[in-house]
Amino acid sequence: MSSAARAARRPAAAAREARRAVLAVLLLAPAACAAGPGCVAGREDRVPLTLAAGLPLVPARINGRPVQLVLDTGASGLALTPTGAARLRLPVRPDGFQVAPGAGGAGVVPGVSVALLEFGGLRLDNLSAPVVPSPVLDGLDGGGASGVLGGDALAGAEIELDLPARRATTFRGEACRAAAPAWDGASEGLPTWRAADQRLGVRLRVNGVELPAILDTGASRSLISGRAASRLGPEAAALPGATSEVRGFGPQVRRAELRRFREVQLGREVLRDVPLLVLDDLPEEAELVLGADLLATRRLWVSYATGRVFVQPAAAPLPGSG
Repeated sequence: MSSAARAARRPAAAAREARRAVLAVLLLAPAACAAGPGCVAGREDRVPLTLAAGLPLVPARINGRPVQLVLDTGASGLALTPTGAARLRLPVRPDGFQVAPGAGGAGVVPGVSVALLEFGGLRLDNLSAPVVPSPVLDGLDGGGASGVLGGDALAGAEIELDLPARRATTFRGEACRAAAPAWDGASEGLPTWRAADQRLGVRLRVNGVELPAILDTGASRSLISGRAASRLGPEAAALPGATSEVRGFGPQVRRAELRRFREVQLGREVLRDVPLLVLDDLPEEAELVLGADLLATRRLWVSYATGRVFVQPAAAPLPGSG
């Protein structure tokens, strides 16, 4: 679920590219304009989302059955919980997936085959997904979430996440790939980078130091690596006695120290006196994870196809922002 625990897929690169090509072909023609000129989204592309414990839940269908999934911009692909796989009556294979080390644990986990995944206007077939126990997802309101929907499944689309308005929209086509979002008010493109598993990251500044970061809607709290916190020195003030549990998409629980950082710069927007949890061994190429605590009041446009990310600041300034 959070960026601290990712499922690495084993299908060959050629198979992954084939799935992405199928996705690009099968996106349906739209009808209502919501982005740049010529970039439109149909009714089926607009998906309501709800926030449960700060995590964005979206409706989807797996093999024709309705499910709730966490829309997780920090995850590398589709992953299901054992409860979710049982609800869907998917036969679980004992062999399968190596789960990357993270807050939720690591190791080889079972997998399932998914014949068809539908989300908004996206249709993806012949997917494989790891099955990972997740007390966090099972405990969410409304019966829990069946899993997470991450980057690999969204690779052929432009995704607009309007978290304040509680909706997600999928866009498609060359016009959308060339467009900037047509939002009212200021928005900004952020410098980006690609992780080894093709997750899309951005570059931010903490206390004036540039750090590679992941925008992670599947993490309820924002994290910084112990390595980065050490480099930033004594300016990062530890809050006395302040620690918190960190849970990922898995059963393991870790504790992290809470420190307050002078500023986090998100494009031109500067957040001041920002509390971040310091995880000694943040197992990412990223040194910073921007979670739902800082993203829930912002609008995001994430293009996995072109490697672009736009962000719009909160309509009302957050406490401590400048």
